[in-house]
Amino acid sequence: MPVNGFWDFLTQFNVIGLSVAFIIGENINNLAKALIDDLLMPFINPLLNRITGDEGLEYRLPGGIELHLEKIVSSFIKFMCLSLVIYTLITLGLKLEIPTAQVKIMNFAELTKKQLNASKKL
Repeated sequence: MPVNGFWDFLTQFNVIGLSVAFIIGENINNLAKALIDDLLMPFINPLLNRITGDEGLEYRLPGGIELHLEKIVSSFIKFMCLSLVIYTLITLGLKLEIPTAQVKIMNFAELTKKQLNASKKL
């Protein structure tokens, strides 16, 4: 049946998990953008205005071409902040790894007499 083939496709290639990851990633992106725009940029914009003066980062080139560099600077700051957040989450995630005990599996038929005597003393 075509429905079974479609279900096999969804499960075999983990399409459902990938779509959930995209949805979560988009929501985290929206959250980070809102935090940066509303929490961080109100403190950074006055500093940028003080550095650049009243004109801001707008430049006019011959031929009527206008460059609005404040958007580039703002995007760069957002990128750096988001990269820092992602780096922090990844490094915290690596540190939270659950330690696992290593178990050595031995073939008792191949144990030497010395090893057997040592294990009997335990």
